[in-house]
Amino acid sequence: MPETTCWRLVGERSAHKIRTKYLRVVLRQDIGFFDTELNTGEIMHGISSDVA
Repeated sequence: MPETTCWRLVGERSAHKIRTKYLRVVLRQDIGFFDTELNTGEIMHGISSDVA
């Protein structure tokens, strides 16, 4: 049981780090990147689904 908890915490921390890095990269894009059909919902969906 403690092993499961440990791995769950490791997974959550890793996912958080990846999401944070992903968001930083997206926010550093040129403004033209956001002029496409991409909207806030699609960015958030990408952050959630790409990491999961």
